[in-house]
Amino acid sequence: MTHSLITRPPSHERGEHLNRADLYRLAAALADPAVAAADPDLVAAYAPEVVECLVAGKVPLLGIRAEQSPAHAVLVASPAFKEAHAREQAHYECQRGEFAVVAAAWARAGIPYVLIKSVGQAPSYPYRSDNQDVLVPVHHGPRAAAILLEQLGYVELKNVEEPHKFLFRRFIMGREVSAIHLHEWIGWGTSFLNEAHVFRRARPALDDPLAIHPAPEEAMLVTMAHAFFENKEVKLSDLTKVTWLLRQAPNFDWDLAFQLADEKGWSDGLQACVLLWAGMERALYGRTTFPQERIAVADAALAAWQREHINRRLQRAPYHPRVGFVYSKRFYYAKMARDRSIGPRRKLWEGLLHTTAGIRRNLHVQSQDQFLVTLSGTDGSGKSTHAKALSAAFEGCHIKNRVVWSRGGSSAFTDRALTLARRFVRPTGGADRAVAATPATTLARRRAAMRSPLLRAGWTAIVAADLWWRYLRQVGLPLLKGEVVICDRYVYDALVELAAYAGQPDPLQGLIGRVLMALSPKPDLALWLDVAPETAAARAASPESSAFLAAQQRRYATLAGRGLLAAVTSEGDLEQVNDRLVRRALRTYYADYWTLVNQLFLFNPRRATRDRAVHPDVVLAGQHQM
Repeated sequence: MTHSLITRPPSHERGEHLNRADLYRLAAALADPAVAAADPDLVAAYAPEVVECLVAGKVPLLGIRAEQSPAHAVLVASPAFKEAHAREQAHYECQRGEFAVVAAAWARAGIPYVLIKSVGQAPSYPYRSDNQDVLVPVHHGPRAAAILLEQLGYVELKNVEEPHKFLFRRFIMGREVSAIHLHEWIGWGTSFLNEAHVFRRARPALDDPLAIHPAPEEAMLVTMAHAFFENKEVKLSDLTKVTWLLRQAPNFDWDLAFQLADEKGWSDGLQACVLLWAGMERALYGRTTFPQERIAVADAALAAWQREHINRRLQRAPYHPRVGFVYSKRFYYAKMARDRSIGPRRKLWEGLLHTTAGIRRNLHVQSQDQFLVTLSGTDGSGKSTHAKALSAAFEGCHIKNRVVWSRGGSSAFTDRALTLARRFVRPTGGADRAVAATPATTLARRRAAMRSPLLRAGWTAIVAADLWWRYLRQVGLPLLKGEVVICDRYVYDALVELAAYAGQPDPLQGLIGRVLMALSPKPDLALWLDVAPETAAARAASPESSAFLAAQQRRYATLAGRGLLAAVTSEGDLEQVNDRLVRRALRTYYADYWTLVNQLFLFNPRRATRDRAVHPDVVLAGQHQM
C-alpha cells in the first residue's frame, strides 16, 4: 500500500526551487509507486528536473505509465518526458533487435545465456545498461565470441578487455548499434557468484522471453556487487531493482543469498550493502523493504568504522550514495582472501591483475597502439564520408584518433608557388581564357602545362615537399604519440593525380614520387575505394570529367596491383560499404594490439587462450555449468 511521500516540504514556498534531495525524493516516488505517492502539482512544476533525475538514476522510462497514478499521468504528459521517452524507445528497439539476432545465432549453436543485469522487472530487457552484459558458460565462451565476430559483424575491443569479460561492438556508419559484454563469469577482476548455480536457476522474464535473467537471490547479489565493488555508487535504479525483488519474492531466501556470497568471500560486503540500500531507501521513502532482523544482523556484523563510513555517505548524498575507493577496496581484497572457490595461486594472480588495473586507472594511463589507415580514391568515391564514420567508430572504441585531409597543390605554400609561377608562364590565349571555367579546358590547360619537363618536375617537387612536411607534422608526430591517424587522401592520391595530368601510366615513374613514398609514414592499412567513374562523377563536387576519373582509376589499379593499396568496392549501399570498411579497419587494428606501457600494467590482451591457459582450473570449474 502506498503512502504520500512528497507533498510540499514545509520549507518550500511556491516560486522557490526544490533542492536536489527533494527532487530525488520526488523522482523516487515516481520510480517506485508501490512504495510512495507523489504530488501531481510538484511533478507539473518540476517535470524537466524530475526527468533528469530519473535518467541520471538509470530508471527505465519505458516502465513508467500514466495509469500508475495522477502524478504519473502529469509526468507522462510533459514535453520533457515525451522527448526522453522517445529517445529511450528508439534505443530499446535498436538494442533489443540487435540482441535478438545474437540470441538466435547462439541458440542454433546450442549456447545458453543469462542477461545478468536483468531482474525480471518490466521492461525486463536491460536497455539502460551501458552494455548488454551476457553470461555464457565458460566452455562456450570462444564459440560465442566466434559467432559475434565471424557471423554477425562485431568487433572485439581488446583495449578494454578484462579477465573472462570481453567487449564486442557493432557499428553502422561509425555509430554503435550494439554492445555485447560477453561474461564467462559474473565478476569484476574475480568471480562473485557460482555461475553454474546461476544457470540452473535462471528463467525467462514474464514480459519478454528474450530476457533470461537470474533468480531473485542471484539478481540481488549481481545488482549489489556491481554497484558496491565496481561502480562504487548506488543509483536509483539499483535501489528500485532490489526493493522490487524483495516485494516480488515473499519467500526471498536470505540464507541462500548469504551462503552464495560467503562461498565467494564477500558476505561482509553483502552486509554493508544491506545497510547502504536500507539507509538509502529510508532517506528517499521514509521506510524500508528490508527485514528488520537482517538490518540488525548487518549492523552487528560490521565494525564501527565500516558502519560509520556508510552513515557519512548517506548523510552527504542519501539519494545517490557513493562508496569510498579505499573502503570498497578493503572489502574487495578481503573477499579475495576468503574466497573458498579458488586456490592461493589464482588469488595472487587475480589480486595482482586487479591492483595493476586500479593503479593504471587512477594514474589515468591511456596507452594505445599507433595505427595509420589511409583512404584513397577519386573524387566521389566516398573518402570523407568513410573517414568520418571510421573516426566515430574508433571514438566508440575509446581510441584517440584524428582525421587528416590532404591534397597535392591545395595549401597556402603551393598557392604562393603558383602565383609566382604565373609571372613567368604566358597564358595560352584569349580563347582559352574565355572558356577556362569548363572542366574540359581546365583539364587541357593543366595537361599542357605538365607536358613541359621543367614545369612538371618543378610542380612535382613543390607538391612533394609540401606533402612531406604536412605528413611529418600531422601524421608522423601523432603516430609517435600512439594515436590512430585516418588519412582522407594520402601520398597515393597525389601521385595518381600528378600522373594522370602528365599522362604517365605509372604513378611511381618519377624519382620524386618514389622519394616521397619512402619518406612518408607507411600505412598499416591502405584502402582504395574502387568506384565506377560514372558513379564518382555523379557524386563528386569537383568539375573533373568521367574520362579523367577513369584515367585516375587505371593508375589506382596499378598501385593496387603492386600491393600498395587494398581495393574496397565502394559501389552500392553506402552503409554496407562502410560496415565492411570499419570492421576491416578495426579488426586490423586489434589483430596485434600491444603496447609496452600496457605490458607493464599486465593489461595487454591475452590472445587466443583468453587467460584459461594461465588458470586451467577455470576450465575444469566450468565443465559442469550446464
